[in-house]
Amino acid sequence: MRQTQVPGAPSTVAGVGRWFDDHGWTADVRGNAPYCFADEAAHLTTTVRRIAHSPLAATRRVTPASKILVSMQAEGETTFCTRDGATHHVEEGGVLVCALPHVLELRADGPSARVEVEISADVAAFDLPDTVVLTAPAHDSRAVHTLSAVVIASLNVTRRVSPTVDAHLQAAVAHLAASVVDELVARGIPPAPDEARDLLARARALIDARAGTPGVTVQALASELGVTPRHLARVFRIAFAAPKAALTERRSIAAQLLISGGTDASLTTIAHASGFPSASALRYALGRTVEGAEVLDPAIG
Repeated sequence: MRQTQVPGAPSTVAGVGRWFDDHGWTADVRGNAPYCFADEAAHLTTTVRRIAHSPLAATRRVTPASKILVSMQAEGETTFCTRDGATHHVEEGGVLVCALPHVLELRADGPSARVEVEISADVAAFDLPDTVVLTAPAHDSRAVHTLSAVVIASLNVTRRVSPTVDAHLQAAVAHLAASVVDELVARGIPPAPDEARDLLARARALIDARAGTPGVTVQALASELGVTPRHLARVFRIAFAAPKAALTERRSIAAQLLISGGTDASLTTIAHASGFPSASALRYALGRTVEGAEVLDPAIG
């Protein structure tokens, strides 16, 4: 785990801008007593941080890696400007989720403090289009509070943690980030027609009912729902997911329950019982998550 700190209250404006400069920003620091505190840690493909600073305006100088940003406003307010020319104002308690390269500018007219997560799309557990920005005003969100607490707790670990703990931390952050997105979608952000939400609900129910049947495909599900696979994929984007991923996730959960139940059945039998075509397909699906890999490991042994 790599952790860096920029302690608060540097003596010069240039010192305040050091963290932003190192991260590809050009910062215009404002105020009579400029300060900046940044505490950051990298867990495999996920980066977490807390950052507090005096009023400033910052412009992106270097395009960052393609990751998803989850920014939770702890104090003050921050305005994010995105590539489409839109501005997104996040007040204390609010949250913003978007593709990291989509943010071009940010500004704070007063002191601002945020807890942020940058997570690789490969481990995000949801599909977020590059141009979509999700925001929510201040509200009592359990997912946001929990994610923020996990990030702060991980940053407070002063000693280097083991690779196993590091993997668990990343998995926890990834799943909590997905929960934040689920909350935003459940609150109707972005809005979607009632018929689309109804189709999404019916599709999820059908996946629950058919996932255990080997050979069931997205094409078969779409046909049973009376829509094309392409239309079904568009509808699933309401929840920032994909029908194939939802089908695989449901099968993975069923397989994990069977393995954890202490069955003597072979992996091939478990794979077929949970809807996977083969033991190798089951291994691949479970190996993509920390929880699945842990369940799979003793089963192989």
